[in-house]
Amino acid sequence: MELNIRRAIDTDAAAILNIFNQSSSAIANTLQMPYQGVEIWQERIRSKTIVTLVADIEDQVVGVIGLHLNQHPRLRHTAGFGMAVTEQYRGRGIGRALVGAVIDLAENWHNIRRIEIEAYAHNAAALALYESMGFQREGLKRQATFTNGQFEDNVLLARLRPTP
Repeated sequence: MELNIRRAIDTDAAAILNIFNQSSSAIANTLQMPYQGVEIWQERIRSKTIVTLVADIEDQVVGVIGLHLNQHPRLRHTAGFGMAVTEQYRGRGIGRALVGAVIDLAENWHNIRRIEIEAYAHNAAALALYESMGFQREGLKRQATFTNGQFEDNVLLARLRPTP
């Protein structure tokens, strides 16, 4: 299995949408809404403030991550991200590769000093991944997100670029 991380292109939009449509856990563990159309992903791929990367194996998109570049003048040194991996490829290092690519892109090419992420408090796998990659917990947002008919707590994490 050869994993390729690359910038998303317009023709990836349907495959990205499929990642979210094939599994309720992909929607439930992100801030994405169900029943979106492919045009939403086409817009994100073309966005100047979101850099969308995909993970593909043998030309099949199996994961997606979006680096959200902050446009506020006093916050341009910060960025956030969101990601999802297709259910059948979870636990195989795809998420780690995507987060690693976003860290490299943010810190070494966009001069981002602080990368932020929110994860559901119950999502132990995501929290473990982020912490293993240098993200530290900074707080808890109680009942911050409404999903699947209930309010969920979010854990705030951030990674500060190491100083030389």
